Amino acid sequence: MKGGRDRVHARVFGEGEGLPPNCHVFFSRQPNVAMTADGRLWFPTTRGLVWIWGSRVTSNKQAPILLPGTASFIDTSGTSHEQEWRPDAELRFPAGSRSVRLGFTALNYSAPSQVTATTRLERSGRTLAERHGGDRDVTYELLPPGRYTWHVTAANEDGIRDDVGLRTAFTVEPFLWQTAWFRISMAAAGMAGVLGVAGYWVRHARLASKLAIAERDRVAALESAEKAEALRRSEALRQKAEAEAEWRRQREAVVRDVHDGVGGIVANLHMTASLALCTADTSRQREQLTRMEAMAHEALVEVRGLMDAMEVDVTDFEGVAEEFRRYGHLVLDPHGIRLHVTAEGSARPHPVSATLCLGLFGIFKEGLANVVKHARASQVFIRLAASDEALILGIEDDGRGLPAEPRNGRGLHGMRRRAEELGGEMSMDSGPGLRLGFVIPWTRHDGTPSTEAAHSGLILEERFQG
Repeated sequence: MKGGRDRVHARVFGEGEGLPPNCHVFFSRQPNVAMTADGRLWFPTTRGLVWIWGSRVTSNKQAPILLPGTASFIDTSGTSHEQEWRPDAELRFPAGSRSVRLGFTALNYSAPSQVTATTRLERSGRTLAERHGGDRDVTYELLPPGRYTWHVTAANEDGIRDDVGLRTAFTVEPFLWQTAWFRISMAAAGMAGVLGVAGYWVRHARLASKLAIAERDRVAALESAEKAEALRRSEALRQKAEAEAEWRRQREAVVRDVHDGVGGIVANLHMTASLALCTADTSRQREQLTRMEAMAHEALVEVRGLMDAMEVDVTDFEGVAEEFRRYGHLVLDPHGIRLHVTAEGSARPHPVSATLCLGLFGIFKEGLANVVKHARASQVFIRLAASDEALILGIEDDGRGLPAEPRNGRGLHGMRRRAEELGGEMSMDSGPGLRLGFVIPWTRHDGTPSTEAAHSGLILEERFQG
């Protein structure tokens, strides 16, 4: 400001100077102050008129005197602890102190409420925090471990400041893991670990090089052995393919011979019996011709079933079940016997070879023939199941079962023999009706049933009994 001062000092008068409590001065656009001839200044307030004798106001040239007060800290559990504070001694706060509080006293007898203090917290010559105000204490939260310098100065109501003030140093103790020697030890241990790892990798690289050379030699030898094995397998596959092709040619020749030879003869015999039955004179002739026609029909069905089974190369589980349904109805429907076929496949499909299909079909045909000839049954239940280890066939009827003194027939013996030829086994239970169970392993055809197959057979018997 030209011709004047750059700074104006303000003086505050309050209750300490005689102003009534809760007294406020009105300020508006109109002048709210008046000076009388005797030099007094008059102000309107909420408690009435107040005056100040400005010519008699003197300034305070004495700076406040600063003295240390109380020091305290709060530990990790939240408990506050006071610390003895002497100007000639350094304060020390334990590790884990959550907050540090420093209090002081500023002596000023003329206007103690108008004393303002400035506190400054420093570390390594750098100011970390600085505060101004009328508070007589200061609190610092979560100070890192280390040594700090704390400085406080104060000014009176006229701005006279004690620049020397009160200065003290304090230390916040570190935890063990925060000490310098601990960090140096950890750094040294880390360096030793790095050197150890480096040495390990050097030894590992040398060993890996030796192993790589040995592995290369082993792979070369293995490749040579694999090539020889591949050649052997290729030759075995070629021989197997030739054998299978020769077997197919022979099988086709057998099927053709059966169809043209035995099949034709049986068909002609059936036709001849049917024609002769139409011209028979006596009841005895008609009875014999009827029996002959039925036997010829049965033989014709057998021949057709044999040819159907021999014509299958490889089929699946569902195909076997469907063939059982077709042939079963063909045999049982003329005799008024109801057929029930259930099939339960496994999660992993298995191919059914021609040998297995032919053996199963032979067992199935013999079982139906026994039902028709001996059982006097009204229903036949066929249960076909496939597990991961074996194929399971169950044949059950509601007939009269086995006699008390069974005869040495060829039917049951033939079915057992077929099952054993396929590497499986047969179980039998006669009560009301007859229950036959067959367990055929997928991968065994040497005549010895596997443990898994035997377990599957026990499960099959439990299903029959249930």
